[in-house]
Amino acid sequence: MKKLIPMTDFVLIQNNTTDTSCEYAKKAFLRCIRYAEFLQMPLTLGMFVPVDDDGDILSEPVQDEYWEDTDIDYYESEMLQYHEANEKVLFSGFSIAWNGEAIISVYLDDLNLAFDKITLKSGMNYTIEHLCTYDLELTPYALKQIGI
Repeated sequence: MKKLIPMTDFVLIQNNTTDTSCEYAKKAFLRCIRYAEFLQMPLTLGMFVPVDDDGDILSEPVQDEYWEDTDIDYYESEMLQYHEANEKVLFSGFSIAWNGEAIISVYLDDLNLAFDKITLKSGMNYTIEHLCTYDLELTPYALKQIGI
């Protein structure tokens, strides 16, 4: 599984096997529980674009912007912070559409999502489950959270 799918599809995939052992059933049940918990997570900005610990959007540092030799350490620190934050993104391919005073909006194709700039949460109180119809690609970090 590399795409976000509805819970019912996920359960049916777990059941689509010839292995009827008790051990397999136990593992399949635990995968279903983890996926259900994943789907119930409230949407946050950091699921779509890299953000720092304060919720500020991070852009990939450009080395040309660091002129002095002393700036190289700062550049490497910024690059490390960006890569660590980028690895925690759950959905691939999103970009910033709007970064205003109170709202940040991200988009991918026909999907636009708005987040409160203070709480970094969706104003509509959506969960990941609300996104199942958009055929979104999950990142390796998302798959790891699900346990796949």
